Amino acid sequence: VAVDGDQASIQPEFYLNSSRNDGLIEADEITGQYKMGLPISLEKVDNRRRRDDAVDVLLERFHALTFIIYGLADYIVGEYADAEDGFGQALKIAAWDNTEVIYVMLGNAALKQKLFGDAEEYYRLALEKNDKYSRAYVGWGSALYGKAQDNGEATDYSKIDRELLNQSIDTYQ
Repeated sequence: VAVDGDQASIQPEFYLNSSRNDGLIEADEITGQYKMGLPISLEKVDNRRRRDDAVDVLLERFHALTFIIYGLADYIVGEYADAEDGFGQALKIAAWDNTEVIYVMLGNAALKQKLFGDAEEYYRLALEKNDKYSRAYVGWGSALYGKAQDNGEATDYSKIDRELLNQSIDTYQ
């Protein structure tokens, strides 16, 4: 919360910590700090109706966060299709207005299932929302890398699609 005179801005965030032995250590790609939507502005801190509106937005975002937590729980135990469902439910809640976070989580779940085309689309959607979101570029590069390896199955280097591999490298960069 930032207050300036009679105006305030609330920027809800959450953090996924992998330092404990909680299963996230094997899911480093989803750990770190995330914003729970765009900041909520209160023009007049003493305006009861405006505060109530802010509380309603926060409640909806926490509702979305509940689905994200369900998705994360499934992700941690390797139930990636169920994780994708949970993240998809969170995406339906309009109050979470920085959907690039959810698209990246959807992409990560698809990536774990070796659904490289789906993952690539999720990361592309994240980048449509925020073209500076580095997590989306890393995921997209990983999806291209998986596709380059014949959907992650190529064991013979001669079967790797060099064009997709180069696209993957360019995306990482």
